[in-house]
Order: sequence, then structure tokens, then C-alpha cells
Amino acid sequence: MPHFFKISLTSAALLLSCLSANQAFADAWGRQKGSLFTATTLRHFDFDKSWTKNNHTKNEDHYRETKIENFMEYGLTDTISVGNNVTYLFTNPEHGSNRHAFNEVEFWGHYKIHKWDQKIISGQFLINFHDVEKRFKGVQGHQPGYEPRLFYGQYWTNWLNGVNFFDTSVAYRYNPGRNADQIRFDMKFGIETGTKKWLFMIESLNKISPRNQHHRPYSDYDLAEIAPSITHRFTDHISLQLGYKRAIYGRRIAIGSEPFLSLWTEF
Repeated sequence: MPHFFKISLTSAALLLSCLSANQAFADAWGRQKGSLFTATTLRHFDFDKSWTKNNHTKNEDHYRETKIENFMEYGLTDTISVGNNVTYLFTNPEHGSNRHAFNEVEFWGHYKIHKWDQKIISGQFLINFHDVEKRFKGVQGHQPGYEPRLFYGQYWTNWLNGVNFFDTSVAYRYNPGRNADQIRFDMKFGIETGTKKWLFMIESLNKISPRNQHHRPYSDYDLAEIAPSITHRFTDHISLQLGYKRAIYGRRIAIGSEPFLSLWTEF
């Protein structure tokens, strides 16, 4: 898009839509009709400690995990976007054999509910297929998860003649299989410079499992993460994002860090 970073409602929507590249979810603004956004992200997760069910920490075997994510979203109409994300996983535990497999596949639709001034409310419905390899092999208990999500977003001009933006969302991930359900609450804040070349962003990613699902102990955990990143726009169609995600609070989950690198393309 040749005017991707110009300060207007249309271009700001495009700017904000690109910010979802380092996770599998669209943000509040979705895509413009006919626009296509893709992101290929390389992530490396590393940990040797975890939080217990009482939020205490304990030592664990050293574990490394590398993911390749392929994200795509397309503006189907002026108000509807559709997308999908595919994750390929490589694991490297301290004890045990290495493993690589397709881990997750997601599909979603995004709808702009109401837009006014420089603000928007939108909704999304997502279907998540987890442990895809096991599902293909017929392993029971790996039914897809379903997630409705509600977004609020806004932007305003900053002192750099660029754009500041704030985006927040709340979702409920319903897992009918053996995994516990999750309540998800995410926020992001970003600054685009007046040169239109640099984007600075910080995200807060939070997951809470309801406590009444003890009969489904798998993936019953709480997790709060923070993820700062910097993105450089090389051309109207190509950008590169470098970021670092860190767990800051949790229950029954690893204490880890995850640097990531993402290549964005727009058409």
C-alpha cells in the first residue's frame, strides 16, 4: 500500500492491522477491502524454571522450542476480514528426543462493528486446531478450540508527526477437548515515527484458566507476558519486526523468554 503510514483513518487502519503479525490474532482494525497482509515469524523459546500451582518457582530440565509461524489475513469486504495462521514446531528438551511437527492451525473471521472519529469496536471468531499432528493420527482429546473476541482500538497524532495507537481485546477460548478453557486479555500500545519508517510497540498478553475445570488438568494455567518490539519499514510492501517476549507471572507454566523475528509483506 503506497500510503500505508499516512495519517488518515484509512491508512491508520492499515498500520494498526499490521501489528498483529507477532501473534495469531487480528487487531481491532482488521484489513481494508482487497488488501492482503502476510507475516513469517521465527520464535525461539527457552526455559529452565516454572511456576507451580501455588505460584512458587521450581527448577526444570532445560527446554528449548523453536516455532515458525505463517500468518495471512485478507480484507474480504469493507467490514469483514478473514485469515489463518499455521505454526510449525521444533523442540529440543534436555532429556528426551527432539521433535518437529505441525503444532497449530487457526482460521478466523473479523467484523468491524462500529467506527467513529479515530476509534473502533470490532469482533472476531476464531477456530484453533492444536497438536495438529496428533489429530491427523487419530489421537483422542484433541478437538478444536473456539474463541470469540471483542476489540477496542483508537489512534491519535503524536509529536513526531506520526501515529500513537492503543488496542485492547478480551476473549474466551472454549476447549471442548482435554485442555482447560481460557480467558484472554491483551493490550498493545505503539508509536510510529514521523519518518514513517519505524514502529515501536509494547504488548501485554494475559491468559487465565477458570478454576472450576479441575477435571481437565491439561493446559490449566495462568500466564502474563510482556513483549516489546521494534519494526522497520523498508518499502511500501516489506517490513521487518524484531521483538522479545518474557513471562512475568504465571501458575503451572514455564518461566521463559522468547525472542522473535518477523517479516511482513503487504499487497
